[in-house]
Amino acid sequence: MEYFASGSDDKKLRIWNKTSVIDTIDFDFKVSTLDYDSYNNALLIGSSDEKLRMFFLANRTTRTICNCAKLILSIDRESFVSESDEKLTFYDVHSLSTTSYGNNYEDINDIVSGLSH
Repeated sequence: MEYFASGSDDKKLRIWNKTSVIDTIDFDFKVSTLDYDSYNNALLIGSSDEKLRMFFLANRTTRTICNCAKLILSIDRESFVSESDEKLTFYDVHSLSTTSYGNNYEDINDIVSGLSH
């Protein structure tokens, strides 16, 4: 069965099946962006306070990864990327080690274009 997640300014994360909301999780922050990390069965959440968090679906716990996220994208089972302060930061999901690239939006657009091809 397929599930979907949505978050918004009402500080709620909603898990959906194809027809309706099946679970609602309350947070103390507004959800601005999210993506699913299948390796960890977790949602990567970017929030209005610009923190990047992982919400683990199995035990419903949240871990703050950094104070840095405006946009996130899960790339594969091993890594995800966040954008903040005109930089892209790549994270290894196992060690949470990071590598950052770019110092302006031209650099970032080139990197993102390369990822999508």
